[in-house]
Amino acid sequence: MPNGKAIDIAIIKNDDCDWSTGLFKKFLEIVDKKESMDFIKWGGDWRSFKDYSHFEVE
Repeated sequence: MPNGKAIDIAIIKNDDCDWSTGLFKKFLEIVDKKESMDFIKWGGDWRSFKDYSHFEVE
């Protein structure tokens, strides 16, 4: 079992949970994960299964 820490986020839009891939990609553009968050692994980068709401902290 991995010993990392992880969170899943949900985006609320119009009082409802929106799991749209596009919204998670926009979220990542805002936080600029490649430069300022290099200690976080994003489930959307996984090759076998895309988990766009999942973020792991190393």
